[in-house]
Amino acid sequence: PPPRRSALGEEDPVKMAIGALHHGRAVLKTAVADGGITDESWVAGLRGWFESFVEGLASGPPALRAEQLAALARAGVVSFVGPDPRFSVDRRSGRFTATSPWVNGPPVAAKTMVEALAPANRVSVNDSPLLEQLLADGMVRPRLMMTAEGAPVQATGLDVTPHPYRPVAANGSVTDGLYVLGLQLSATQWGTAIAAEALQTGGPTYPSAQRTLRDADEIAQAILGR
Repeated sequence: PPPRRSALGEEDPVKMAIGALHHGRAVLKTAVADGGITDESWVAGLRGWFESFVEGLASGPPALRAEQLAALARAGVVSFVGPDPRFSVDRRSGRFTATSPWVNGPPVAAKTMVEALAPANRVSVNDSPLLEQLLADGMVRPRLMMTAEGAPVQATGLDVTPHPYRPVAANGSVTDGLYVLGLQLSATQWGTAIAAEALQTGGPTYPSAQRTLRDADEIAQAILGR
């Protein structure tokens, strides 16, 4: 059989285009951070379509894992529901069901369903007792962004001051001695899910790869009064 594109490297233009997208994410992380683009561009462009586009093409498991999953599918061990799955419960049979609007055929039914996908990050919907209490006490608040139509949209991350990123309270004040680091900066930085990203061999050498480590160092210096 012909070699997989993932193994062709520089010999395959599609593989190279996907690699360019992957490297471009590192540049973009630095460009958009800390107000590098407007709220409108962040909501409609970066998070509206580009994020899912680039993550769908330039992210995912290693090629070996994809080949192993394909082998399980060929052996009949694993099957796929299809794109945009819809999940429900058939109370008469006591089973979970799953369907896809893109696939013909009866629903897939099972006695057990395991949610293996990490939930999307959103500070207003979380199960962290600490974050829930901070929100309830008004010590932090989600950031609001304005769309091109002038409508406020609640962002996924907290509202913070410029780094070292102190949270803005519900009344607009800033709480002393409290700082935000990592995932909950997702309304100020893009790509916070992989925080202290290690440099890859032969990969991009952009500052975004160590951004969270830099943020942590600045917070430590602020706490120590340096």
